[in-house]
Amino acid sequence: MPRVKKPKYTMAEADRLFSLLIREAGKCFKCQSTYHLQCAHIISRTYKAIRYNPDNALCLCQKCHFYYTYHYIEWEDFIDEKLPNRRQALRKLALNYQTPDYPAIIEGLIGQMGIGI
Repeated sequence: MPRVKKPKYTMAEADRLFSLLIREAGKCFKCQSTYHLQCAHIISRTYKAIRYNPDNALCLCQKCHFYYTYHYIEWEDFIDEKLPNRRQALRKLALNYQTPDYPAIIEGLIGQMGIGI
């Protein structure tokens, strides 16, 4: 009998899928580069309530992501200029903590990406 591969329902798998979803933008939100794309959270991903919210992430190239990681005030200014009111809306959501339901999160991300498990 062939062995059936079970889907992984872990935070690491959810992070991987979320990063893929955000990087589907295909270019850096800041400089339009298409190289070394990464998922950058607007508000830290430590806030589980918004960790997998697509409104809380942008596709950035490695260079821009590294810069803004170490220049947080410039990051906030950039977000406020390009996406007015986004940070304020996310802050309200971030404080509404709920234990993550990884199977539901992963299935939702897969649905958004249009791929099968």
